[in-house]
Amino acid sequence: MLNCHHYVKVIYIMELYADKLRAIRKSQKLTVEELARMVGISRVTLTAWETKKRIPSEAKIRMLAEVLKVTADEISDLKAKIPISDINFPNSIGSCFTLSANDYNKDEISNIFNSLNSLKKKLHDNKLITQGLLSSMLSMFYVKNIDLKYITANHGFLQNLSLPIVFSVQDKTDFDFFPLREAKENEKLDKTVLLSGKPITIEGYIPGTRKAKWGIISKKPIFDEKNQILGITSSYVDITDRKKSERIREILETNINLMKDRICVKAYNPERPIYCNDAYKAIFKNPESCLKDDNLWVNTFIHPDDRETEKKYMRNQSWPEISRFKAIKNDGTVINIERHYHKIEFSGQEYHFFISVDITDITKVNDVSKTKENELSHLIFDKFLNYSNGLVWLSKCSSKGQITFYGSQEKLYGRQMKTASPMQSWIDKILHDECKNAYHKWSKDIDKQIKRLQNSTPEVIKNSNIDPFIYKTIKPDGTTVYIENKTSFISLNNELYLISIERNITENYLLIKQLKQIKKILYSREKLSSCDKEILKCLH
Repeated sequence: MLNCHHYVKVIYIMELYADKLRAIRKSQKLTVEELARMVGISRVTLTAWETKKRIPSEAKIRMLAEVLKVTADEISDLKAKIPISDINFPNSIGSCFTLSANDYNKDEISNIFNSLNSLKKKLHDNKLITQGLLSSMLSMFYVKNIDLKYITANHGFLQNLSLPIVFSVQDKTDFDFFPLREAKENEKLDKTVLLSGKPITIEGYIPGTRKAKWGIISKKPIFDEKNQILGITSSYVDITDRKKSERIREILETNINLMKDRICVKAYNPERPIYCNDAYKAIFKNPESCLKDDNLWVNTFIHPDDRETEKKYMRNQSWPEISRFKAIKNDGTVINIERHYHKIEFSGQEYHFFISVDITDITKVNDVSKTKENELSHLIFDKFLNYSNGLVWLSKCSSKGQITFYGSQEKLYGRQMKTASPMQSWIDKILHDECKNAYHKWSKDIDKQIKRLQNSTPEVIKNSNIDPFIYKTIKPDGTTVYIENKTSFISLNNELYLISIERNITENYLLIKQLKQIKKILYSREKLSSCDKEILKCLH
């Protein structure tokens, strides 16, 4: 006869007071979705708990109690845990010593008892200090153990994940917080630090933001007194706004370097160049030396006729908003410069902006326009117009729209028209349909001025202003070109003429469009950084 031993395995099943849990949740005005997110579970899981279809683990029940700020025995049959800080260790130990103590060791035991009380207070104070430091940090911060499980995290970390500050991260992993790919990347970095025992600092996307935020990521191993690695600390400093500003600066610099106009930004006290575009640097044989030394810059670049005036501006560190001077390029060529000056102050430092435009061709045109009508010939204009993309056309106001062209039409328009052509022919062949309405409005303003100036003196005619007209044309090869037309009145032999200088401004025009887009992006932000505000100042 076999002796059979029967073993009965007793399984204890915890009971969750689902009705009470639901009532407490509703009394705190929390939805299922909100409470589930606070605990780190799905809405479906929490619903299953509240409807008694599933039973959570002890850890989950205690987490529910912590989030709802109740004890575990209020929502389940688990016993409430007594916080370690509430256990009176010194008194308990002291009572044990009292039972076995005699007069010989009472003083020694009393000293131990006092030391334990002092140690308890220090531990409690250190805990409060640590919690205060962590919660006051603006960056995101967490601590993990050697198994890469979370020990603690600060408020910044929880806020980044839209979690309440009472949420417990203990024993959780990256996969509880971040999307799969971001969790793998962050865990890989943590493992690298643990294996190497060396800290790292890099720039990258902040995990949990789905690549919406960029930060400085710092990770350091934690060592014990035996130099054994216990875990890792990580911090993330949000630099998203700075990164966006850097990107905008890259776009600006790339486009500014395409401009033919020379741009320079300087600071004084102490004197130093902040930025110069490629067109500005191309003027000098030794740009670095010239840009650092103003005296060398004056003696190298400014024509002798204008050097004393420029030195006076430099001594006062003040320049006119618009000034003109002659300059010498590194190949010895003399050019005429129109300089636009602007000063801004930022963080107690003054910055000086200089934009220098080569107006040599325009100056020559103005000189020629002062001569008599019989001197306005192809030969005179072509001597300098064929070296650029410029074009000049002349129209006698009494000739009913007849235009005489000077310069290379082929370079500017991509096609050749008759030297003397009717205005309507230019409108039909050159002017893009999108610009015709604007042209007709501009033309009507000119007609009004013609009537006003018919019997005026040459001085009045000379001082009359016409707004520049920018239009678009399509070359035969399909290239889109933007052209600026600057028109003014001149008087020759008592006849009133329109003289127009046209030049290709495609690069500048497209840059301005991009600058407007950048301004639109900056204005769309809810909050502007100080760097953003300075960029907007410059754009204005």
